This record gives sequence, C-alpha cells and structure tokens, in this order.
Amino acid sequence: MSKHLTVEQLRCLELSRIIRTGLPGIEFNMETVRNHCGTAGCIAGLAVAVYRRDIWDTGYFNTDIAAKLLGLSERQQDELFFPVSGGGMSACGQITADRAATALESVVLTGKVRWEK
Repeated sequence: MSKHLTVEQLRCLELSRIIRTGLPGIEFNMETVRNHCGTAGCIAGLAVAVYRRDIWDTGYFNTDIAAKLLGLSERQQDELFFPVSGGGMSACGQITADRAATALESVVLTGKVRWEK
C-alpha cells in the first residue's frame, strides 16, 4: 500500500521545485539581506509568497504562517528556517537553492531536516 501525501507535504515538494527552478518575480536567496525578516527570499518567505500571496503582499508575516502552510513541527520549523552551523552561528549564507530544496524533500521523505543528500 502506498502512502498518500498530505497537502502540506505536496507543498514542500512543489516549493522544492520552485526553489531549484524559480518563478517569475520569485527568487530564492538566504544570504542577501533585503526584507524585514533579514533575507531576500528564504524558504519561509517563499512559502508565504507562493501559497498566501495576500499575506506576503502586506509585508508582515512570520515563520509560523509558513510552518503551518508546510505542515512543519516546531522543531522542523526551527531547523529549516533558522539553520545553524556547527559553531552555533547562522548558516543562512551557506544555504544554496539545491541545499534548501534537498532539506524540504527530506522533511517529506524522512520527517527530518537534512541539508545534504
């Protein structure tokens, strides 16, 4: 018997594809600071931009909204939206589009945030 994916899991997989391939006017970038949240196009921001454009357009949202859209636990939310390096420092500047997409896919496949394939 095959496992049926939830709407939230399907969103994670679709967002993974969007992060890798892009959409007009939507660019993934966790390194450059441009928005009030601190990045130009992080995973959380892209989730809100794609699935709740009405909220995105206000410019006021938090990662809890994105976590709900993607069906993330509190731990998954922290690990996915606020990655840290081994030294406890923010690792956002090290997160490429491919790594972010892989992390989203791993949430669906394993329930854990894994940044490497």
